[in-house]
Amino acid sequence: MNKSLYKTLSVGLALSFAATMAVAGGSTTSLAKTSHKSSNASLPTFRLVNWVAPNLKLAKSLDPAQISAAADYFVTQSVNQNLVTNDTSGKILKQLATKITVSKNRKAYTFTMRHAKFENGDPITANTVVYSIKRSLSPDTASVVNYYDDTGFGDILGAHAYINGKSTSLPGVKALNKYTVQIKLIAPISYFLYALTYPINDVVDPNIVQGQVAKVTGNYLTSNCPAARANASGQFTFQCTGNDFFPSGETPRYDLVPNPKYSGPFKKPKMKMELQVAGTSETAYNEYLSGALDLGGIPAAHLAQWKKNPKGQMFGGPGCSKPTKGCPTTTVFYIQLNTTEPPFNNKDCRLAVAWALNRSNLAKIFQGSEAAQYTITPSGLGIMNAKVLKPILSKVPRTNMAKAQSFMSKCPASNKTANIQFVYATGDVSGTAEALAEVQTMKNLGFTNAQAVGKSQDDWLTDVNTPMSQTHIQGVDGGWAQDYSDPQDFMTLLWACGASYNIGELCDKKADRLMKSGDTAPTVKQRIADYNAAQVELLNQGYPIMTLNRVHYALVKPYVHGLKYYVPTGTCPVHCDWSKLTIAKH
Repeated sequence: MNKSLYKTLSVGLALSFAATMAVAGGSTTSLAKTSHKSSNASLPTFRLVNWVAPNLKLAKSLDPAQISAAADYFVTQSVNQNLVTNDTSGKILKQLATKITVSKNRKAYTFTMRHAKFENGDPITANTVVYSIKRSLSPDTASVVNYYDDTGFGDILGAHAYINGKSTSLPGVKALNKYTVQIKLIAPISYFLYALTYPINDVVDPNIVQGQVAKVTGNYLTSNCPAARANASGQFTFQCTGNDFFPSGETPRYDLVPNPKYSGPFKKPKMKMELQVAGTSETAYNEYLSGALDLGGIPAAHLAQWKKNPKGQMFGGPGCSKPTKGCPTTTVFYIQLNTTEPPFNNKDCRLAVAWALNRSNLAKIFQGSEAAQYTITPSGLGIMNAKVLKPILSKVPRTNMAKAQSFMSKCPASNKTANIQFVYATGDVSGTAEALAEVQTMKNLGFTNAQAVGKSQDDWLTDVNTPMSQTHIQGVDGGWAQDYSDPQDFMTLLWACGASYNIGELCDKKADRLMKSGDTAPTVKQRIADYNAAQVELLNQGYPIMTLNRVHYALVKPYVHGLKYYVPTGTCPVHCDWSKLTIAKH
């Protein structure tokens, strides 16, 4: 996950340096010369579009310290390793860790590690873990997602001072011996192991990245294929053409091949992956029909025909044995409004939109691939199921024009005429139609100067990661695909006072207290009660305005075996173990 999520249909899941830091492992030839082309030439290739972008750009970042888009997250999950990762069951799966010991006060986690290596042969030790986390949190790195480990989220001891340059040490992360690392927290948060799975804590090889650019734009691992290849520790690594990821003159793509030095909980895969980019979801769909792809999404306009005749190509997973009816997901969409400037610095103005928006009509635009969403946490997110969410459904905004008009009557006249730039991501016809419908709702209410502004995926991603007091936009279509199966990922991470993704900048102190209580509560019952109360409080501030919940439909060629859809992780083999995927001759 976090990661912000492209609104357009994609078929991925759904994630200089201070000299005081310790360097792990001995020096080797860090950038091996092999391209892996000859040794993997006979392996079958699994082909999919992982990005939908009119400008045909691939990942914004391949550096785990800078992952903020769902499609980029999928790549790092394939080529990197962490101490722990998310399992398809929704539970924690040990990756580099072989044993985890938790202290009685729940504030110290000790990890015993397996003896693993990077693709270039450099060993992965406890010092490597310490180095990698410190690099991600270093002020020099300027990570856009460093808050995953910061106070209020990951709660690693000393992280806040270290991130902000007030300390050169990170006492909460320590190597106890060569293959044992300990992480200490400032609070006994219930979701720590889930937060730890985020790519910011993936290991990187200091022999490769030290002294190289790590910032979000132009970083070394994103711009130099041999470096990214050598740094791989997961089941796959990159196949390179010189310093490039793909041959000059060809459509941008990443070619992933089995990592010969992989040592983890799984076996090595017996296939390659080709991760492509398409200009639109319709283009990607046509490529699937032509046989150029093995996995494909279904644009809304074509869904009805596949439901009628799935041709053995629609697939499901646990909890959705009938693929023609779709699979539930925890991917949600919402409107974020700028609470620092008119018109939406006024609660009544926000609530007018929240009560006027017809989510069922928005869902119809997607012809079954989206459903109306009213709560912040989706059903199926770990402890948050339909049963525990049902009691709050009657307490949050849903379509009621009488209430919308009542709130609009209290919205100041000057706010009604304020300029509204409502930003959305281009590349998908249905997504554009949704944004236009939302803006029309605002106009119908009386916001006379509302306009929809379409932006490229990269520009949209920049906007949803930047406070609105800086961009001066008034609203944005946003979305979230889970990083891990815990409600904190949809609550505190997104909407707490000062949270980086809280770009509309509302600080509701009551909701903040409730969310942080839910983060540390020792019982499931108390956590649910706290998060539900926080949702009711926030939604009745008109912030956020929930809109849709994705329903999963996808196509896979009959010769691909072992692929399913799992709510916690998205589309992958069981445990996201790619050695379980096979491609028959065809």
